Amino acid sequence: MPPIHPILLKGAWRRGYALDQHVIKSVYLGPDSAGHDRFETTRSEAGELLYRLKYKGDQTVIPELVAALAQFVKTGWKIADRLQAIVPVPPSKPRARQPVLLLAQGVGAVLGLPVLSSAAKKAKTAPPIKDISDYEARRSILKEAFVIDSEVTQGRSLLVLDDLFQSGATLNTLTEALYLAGKAHAVFVLTVTKTRA
Repeated sequence: MPPIHPILLKGAWRRGYALDQHVIKSVYLGPDSAGHDRFETTRSEAGELLYRLKYKGDQTVIPELVAALAQFVKTGWKIADRLQAIVPVPPSKPRARQPVLLLAQGVGAVLGLPVLSSAAKKAKTAPPIKDISDYEARRSILKEAFVIDSEVTQGRSLLVLDDLFQSGATLNTLTEALYLAGKAHAVFVLTVTKTRA
């Protein structure tokens, strides 16, 4: 299990955390032969595990990440007994195996919580926002981005799980949708890592 350095995340949710920073240090090395910028990047241990899972498809890191997430919910944050279900953030792009869903299923198994993978879905018209860094621009695009199944969220205390916290636009929009359309009782947010920006 990687060491963690929890970071409080502020937003529309009741309380939220990232287990650690994603990148500790990044040094610009100049362009490569094709003109692409190169960096020497040092990630936190949780950040390295997440990078391997998300970008290299290395599923062997899942048990370590699940253990860190579940342990933090139980003993660091101490809210496991207040939660009734986990809602994984819907993926922004299709993959054969979705990292956030795999993590949510692992955490749900450890904590004895159902994973509501159908509670929040991306609307068919929602464009990808991965490359948009401006918070307000992201929020504008995300306004109609989620379809919520209130049948499974109404009145429940939910843990929304994501892999990487960047601007908070996606998590804020999803949280608001879970409260308004989903009639959730409480929404808590947990991510593996947070970007430095």
